Amino acid sequence: MPRTGWPLFSTTHRPPTDTETTVSHYRVLIPTLAPAQAGKLLRLATSFTAAPESGGTLLGIIEVPPDHSLARPPVPGEAYRTLLAQTTRIATRAAPPLAPLVRIAHVAAQGIREAALETGSNLLLLEGGARDDGLWTNALEDLLYDPPCDVALLRTEAAAPPITSILLAVRGGPSAELAVQLARSIRASTGATLTLLHIFDPRQSPEERAREEQTFASLTAQVNGPVIELKGSSTNVRQAIVKEAQQHQLLILGATRSLMHRPMVLGAPLQRMLRRLPGTVMIVKKAGVPTPRPAPARTETRAAITEQVDRWLTENTFDSREFDDLQRLVDRKQRQDLTISLAIPAMPGATGLSATLRSLKLALMGRTPLLDEIVVIEIGGSAASERAARVAGVTVVRPADVLSRYGSFPGSGEAQWKSLHVLKGDLICWIDPAGPPPQPRLVAGLLGPLLTDPDIAYVTAFSRRPPTAAPDPLTDFAVRPLINLLFPALSGLIDPLSPDHAGRRAVLESVPFFTGHGLALGLLLAIASAHGPRALAQVEVGPRARREPADRQAMAFAQLQVCLKYLGDRHRIQLVDQVNRTIKQIRYEDERYWIEQTELEDTERPPMVTVPEHFLSRNPGARPEPV
Repeated sequence: MPRTGWPLFSTTHRPPTDTETTVSHYRVLIPTLAPAQAGKLLRLATSFTAAPESGGTLLGIIEVPPDHSLARPPVPGEAYRTLLAQTTRIATRAAPPLAPLVRIAHVAAQGIREAALETGSNLLLLEGGARDDGLWTNALEDLLYDPPCDVALLRTEAAAPPITSILLAVRGGPSAELAVQLARSIRASTGATLTLLHIFDPRQSPEERAREEQTFASLTAQVNGPVIELKGSSTNVRQAIVKEAQQHQLLILGATRSLMHRPMVLGAPLQRMLRRLPGTVMIVKKAGVPTPRPAPARTETRAAITEQVDRWLTENTFDSREFDDLQRLVDRKQRQDLTISLAIPAMPGATGLSATLRSLKLALMGRTPLLDEIVVIEIGGSAASERAARVAGVTVVRPADVLSRYGSFPGSGEAQWKSLHVLKGDLICWIDPAGPPPQPRLVAGLLGPLLTDPDIAYVTAFSRRPPTAAPDPLTDFAVRPLINLLFPALSGLIDPLSPDHAGRRAVLESVPFFTGHGLALGLLLAIASAHGPRALAQVEVGPRARREPADRQAMAFAQLQVCLKYLGDRHRIQLVDQVNRTIKQIRYEDERYWIEQTELEDTERPPMVTVPEHFLSRNPGARPEPV
């Protein structure tokens, strides 16, 4: 189609001067309020996420009205994550899948900012016109006015044709280089032709014209591949761009200086221009240098903690059914170059170990290579457990034989601490074989959040109890009230004593382990203290039998000791050393009362990374720091 309506100075068809190089290391964040309608945005995002060493996150924002609690979002977090995962698989079949992430917020823009910081994103891809109620437009205005990273706003049409020709309107300004960079990546992905356009204003002085010529030449020099250079002159730059855009399927505009610091970035002139432009339009804006701000004073008011817990409960509570696609987990494991170990502590009197090992090995090492090793930790010297493990071809470890110069204590915590020295995986999962054989879904559910969210370091399991079920005396009347009182930021934990848990080796090696009843709660408090509640997650795993403690009173006493220990650490006082470590239980026999006294100190093992033998085994040739 011939170009008419504005003077054409020159058209240059420049052949490639060198092998085209594209920018790598894109970390793209794609927020959406309507995942089912984000297909075109996701397909374009693959131009960036498919670049070397790049990746992306599909962020689902659940908006909750300011006068509503975050604990009751309109859509459950686990259901929304499942929808996000399905959307990205359908829309980007031939590209690496985007990681699904859910954030709940009263203000969408704030939730997006926090997610950009958490994921380390360097490109924010936004869709214009995603909603008609004005709230999404307000969020766009907020993010474009002061973006947390480089940002690209995309306006698409329902019947937009495939991209075979890209028009990049080069106008100079602080976002011009970003526009060129993104145009190159899209051209490399789609094979489209690229046209660089610059419209001069005939009213400019010769000096201004020379400066713009120099800027245009500098920017076009950054494009090594084949490109069409188009120069023209018009007193109405917007109208000239609109006319030339009729020839192309994608128009890319860099935000001009006048748009960089306007409170209303999508003001009326730009909105009118967007309505006139055909096809797909991308407006890009370079993030400014952030101004250092003093950290606000920490105020943990009741309302702030309540909102923090409500948000955590929605964002960090998962359903094991979200991870039923085992091959997807294996793909994520391989892309991250991770290894995974499963350890099963075999307590005296445990039954069903043979069936458990057969089921898990077949499903998670045979059919789908999610696990790299399964190890049985033999507690109590049961010949039956050893025999079952050896028949299944699984390694058996006795805690007393590991790091033997440090002695050995009774309890599952001791066994799991020593297993860190034996297991080889980057991710480590422990499950309790009590009751019916654990299903592969339990292991996949514990590992899923670790494989899909790099900010999560530790996952614990829970089971949903029927509404008519009686409360658990230990959890509901002892442990959860203690957590609410002393560690309220963790009050969203449903089962803080779960024996089924998984974590990242680097984190597990850096915290102490209690050797007995205090293991589960101790790990939660230690990791939350070192990394914050955001590092914790919980996953519902369906009905799960729980080994009944032999002495609930003794177990409750151990939980209180653990809480006091970490409360003392927080305030730098030795609370545990000041309390009685002996429990005196009242007994009744032959019509008389008497006291039975028992020492119940739960020994605390140091972080495994501080043990010289372990440090040297993981770092051959290195010398450990003095402990």
